Amino acid sequence: MSKVSKKIMSLVLVAVLAMALLAGCGGSKSEIVGTWEASVVEASGITLDFKEFAKQMGQDADSFKMTLTAKDDKTFSMDMAGETGEGTWEEKSGKYTLTVDGEDMEVEIKDGKLIFADEALGGAKITFEKK
Repeated sequence: MSKVSKKIMSLVLVAVLAMALLAGCGGSKSEIVGTWEASVVEASGITLDFKEFAKQMGQDADSFKMTLTAKDDKTFSMDMAGETGEGTWEEKSGKYTLTVDGEDMEVEIKDGKLIFADEALGGAKITFEKK
């Protein structure tokens, strides 16, 4: 092998190694990315564990769940007690806007918990924990 070929092979090897190292580092993931499950419901001054809330609703606590799965590609899916939906999310100033069928919902992440509070829910607040 000629000296020129060896240099070219060395450069190619260095480039491949550099790309592999950079790919391994990955970009920083947004803290919303992952699967979240409802853990607490607050309404009318009452705070209930989500399983207790399910029982109060006359539902089986093990099958009555609310989950939200946010992905790196800025899409999400949710299952709210059997009602499913998909949409997109974006982050602005530490808050997240979830958009489903043209309607926006704001959520925030505080102390590692995703909090959904909406006046449309009669002032209720649902807290989700990452699974």
